[in-house]
Amino acid sequence: MDKIYESLKQNFDTHVKRIVDVLRQPTIFSDNENIRKCAEMYADYLRQAGLKDVSLIETDLNPLVYSEYNCDAPKTVLVYNFFDMLPKENEDHVFDSEVKKFESFGRCITGRGIGTKAAGVAFINAVEGCLQTDGKLPVNLKFLAEGEEMYGSKHIPWFIENHSDKLEDVDAIFVPSMRQNLQGNVTAIQLGGKGFVGFELICSGTEWGRGPQDHDSHSSTKAIVDSPMWRLVEAINVLMGNSGQEILIDGFFDDVRPLTATEENYLDILAESFDEEAIKKRLSVDVFYHNATGKNVLKQNLFDPTLNIEGIPFTSVDPVGVVAHKAVAKFQSRIVPNQTVEVLLNKIRSHLDKRGYKDIMIKKLYGFGPARTNIDEPIVQAVLKLYKDEGMEAPIVYPSSPSSSPVNAFNNSLGIPCISGGLGYIGSEDGTRFLVIDEHETIAGLAKIERGFIHILQNYANLIEE
Repeated sequence: MDKIYESLKQNFDTHVKRIVDVLRQPTIFSDNENIRKCAEMYADYLRQAGLKDVSLIETDLNPLVYSEYNCDAPKTVLVYNFFDMLPKENEDHVFDSEVKKFESFGRCITGRGIGTKAAGVAFINAVEGCLQTDGKLPVNLKFLAEGEEMYGSKHIPWFIENHSDKLEDVDAIFVPSMRQNLQGNVTAIQLGGKGFVGFELICSGTEWGRGPQDHDSHSSTKAIVDSPMWRLVEAINVLMGNSGQEILIDGFFDDVRPLTATEENYLDILAESFDEEAIKKRLSVDVFYHNATGKNVLKQNLFDPTLNIEGIPFTSVDPVGVVAHKAVAKFQSRIVPNQTVEVLLNKIRSHLDKRGYKDIMIKKLYGFGPARTNIDEPIVQAVLKLYKDEGMEAPIVYPSSPSSSPVNAFNNSLGIPCISGGLGYIGSEDGTRFLVIDEHETIAGLAKIERGFIHILQNYANLIEE
């Protein structure tokens, strides 16, 4: 490992430039041309690192970056990364990036998207250093990166279904990340997350048979025509009651698996250090959903399914207003074991039909199921061993995350264990995001970040051998 570390330090300037260059590459999720350019950059980096089998897998939107490396090792790890992001309002020079010296940290790389792009490129750099030094990796490796995470990663389930041959030999999934805090510790790891379902409810005058059908009508015509918009509001109200605090969908909770004894034990442990007021401040709320307090806040956040309406977008260009011929509402639902995407959408369909809303269309946008990985899985222990070997405090273990990750799809569909981890500190100063790249008293610099990724792969290989 020391030789690899020396190699990574020798290539420091090249590795920094790669990260800066990819941060300067625009990757707003809806900008397909630039997303493709970033995918091509990733592919070039993988080839420069020494991987031969590199390709862009085409979809009906943006390509997936895919690479394989086989050294006849006993186990194969799939590494996942994404590089797209949301736009920001009123922001100039969105994709500026530079190496800048901060008084407290030394040299740092600045730029938006640094938490994901930098982690992905640093991992590729690490692979290059390992191959240059040892001639091979500790495991067989597959690398998958996408530019559609902001779309809900709809082509990850597609990849699983249509390229199953590429996943038959995958034993674990690793997501490179930079998790250190100012004290040099990693505060928490998550062993899974909720599933994610995005869909639209659509009411059109054509399907309903009432209201304007081929085009919007002027707002003054509401005196004589029906409104698909009001029809949609009625349909929404049969899904949720009590000001959005009660999910009314028939059978919505029937498939929800009760908490296991292990999960209950995790809750008890987490509740001991749970800071309710700090969470309220971060979320800018005075009370929690269902007026929950203490342990129940944790339980709801980590284990309860949700139904959220993002909004009913206003689309008319008429400043006076119209009676719209079509109304659309966008929803997301976070699902938990043993709920599934298709069953949930079927339950919504049935619920609406029974109440006279057969004309309301349901359009699926994306979706994947929930994930759970056991803490005893070798890939999890490989990450924890890195932290222990670096002298860090043991992180708090969350059995699930309230959010959703595309890698959940691999765990849910194929049972592949997944974990995210790594060294490195990402901070913010005056709105500028930065990654520390010089060695620090408690925080890993870039070369040590990269060595840490190889350390995890080596730990995994050693644990398998044992």
